[in-house]
Amino acid sequence: MNKHIIFALKNKIGLLNKDSCEIFDSLYIKNYKEKRQEIRKKNEWKHTGTGAQFRGDFHGPSIENIEEINDGSMINGITFIEDGKKIIYSASIEQSCGIFIKDICDLTTKESYIMHGTATHFYNIDYNPKLDKLVVSMQDTNFEHNIAILNKETSDYQVITEGDTLDDNPIWGKSNINTIYYDSTGIARNNNDIVVSYAPKVINMLDINTGALDEIVSIPNYDCFLPRIDHEDNIYFIKKPYELPKNNTSIIDILLIPYKLLKGIYHFLNFFTMKYTGDAFTSKGNNPAKIRNSDEKTIFINGNLINAEKSLKTNKSKGMKYPGIAPQSWELMKLNKNGQINTVKKGIIDFDIDKEGNIVYSNGKYLIQLKTDGSEEVLDKCDLAQKIRICN
Repeated sequence: MNKHIIFALKNKIGLLNKDSCEIFDSLYIKNYKEKRQEIRKKNEWKHTGTGAQFRGDFHGPSIENIEEINDGSMINGITFIEDGKKIIYSASIEQSCGIFIKDICDLTTKESYIMHGTATHFYNIDYNPKLDKLVVSMQDTNFEHNIAILNKETSDYQVITEGDTLDDNPIWGKSNINTIYYDSTGIARNNNDIVVSYAPKVINMLDINTGALDEIVSIPNYDCFLPRIDHEDNIYFIKKPYELPKNNTSIIDILLIPYKLLKGIYHFLNFFTMKYTGDAFTSKGNNPAKIRNSDEKTIFINGNLINAEKSLKTNKSKGMKYPGIAPQSWELMKLNKNGQINTVKKGIIDFDIDKEGNIVYSNGKYLIQLKTDGSEEVLDKCDLAQKIRICN
């Protein structure tokens, strides 16, 4: 394996090549945290000692961990630009988000930015070298995600999808460079305009020249997401069982029930917003025990809740050579040009394809290369590698 592979590890960036696997900080996230720490130290006197206890403003020693738990720092999307000489990534921390560029030869000391702020959040991203344009998923409302085309030189962007949907994981087509593939799910609201459910995810293809939009992958009772296109125009994606939210509580319902039930409603809403927006229902708090996930065995992958411990135990019991945390119901599928859909591999949380047709995938514990002859090679043991991109 002599290609560069880039991926995200929550709020850090991994670079894998033939010699090693190195992990780097997002300087944006790192600098943000350092500045926040400086401010906290300057104001530390306000929250310590007898005076703070008298004022009722005493935080105690555990406060040092609270902001780290709550900051929500995350690498949202990442890809190569300029023939692999640089990478471009989107990242968020607390309510701030931006898009940044790193030189592949200097990932530790400097990076430049295209834009950053609090008004809009950016997620998964892909680059079209022939058009010199980026396509990115963006959010500027509480729930809706749309697809936009971004000029990395001017920071201007044009939103090209709209509606009550979550559009994500956009990627440019190969043979037709003016096509964009992405996954999409419709938002269902009640009479009070409150989000109560989401439709199964489907994969769309949009021609940016004509505006033609086609739903090209839809499987009843399954989510289909994370599209990738090989150089023969075959479409790869992940399929998993669709899960309907078990609680459709509205804000009106909340106002009419006793206070003692609010705790249960809060945990549902926190799960619901985390699952479909990536953000917690509330972003601040003073009790780290309440902030932490009530079940640390479970994690969110691509907006889906996985019981990592249970899946890993199940995969190990089946005698798998490289067991991961991805359930076997998460399948990598291939839709060929003749319309046939086949399972390529089970137990995958993220993947990419090189120009020879080899697949690099993550099962949550390993980065593995699945070669065209069907053989597999472990590239690195790496927990929760996502946003995988290969420099072809």
